Amino acid sequence: MDGQYTPVPDALTRLGSVRTLAVIGTADPVYALPALAAARQVPGVQWHICPGLDHGLECPGDWAGSVAALPALVGACAAFLAAVD
Repeated sequence: MDGQYTPVPDALTRLGSVRTLAVIGTADPVYALPALAAARQVPGVQWHICPGLDHGLECPGDWAGSVAALPALVGACAAFLAAVD
């Protein structure tokens, strides 16, 4: 993998105790990396997996699908922020 993607697995292992929401799509090349499986075990990280979305959290070639995904994305963020102490 070249350097064009966010280094999600590496970044998550450096968070320490920072409560974090990680959002990723199943069409993101990072999603299939073995390092991501390990990163999903990092304590304090809540995951929201978006079926069919790419690295930009869009449905490739489907603007209507991209727009339709927005309520779930916003909802995940709102729920995460509402739970902050």
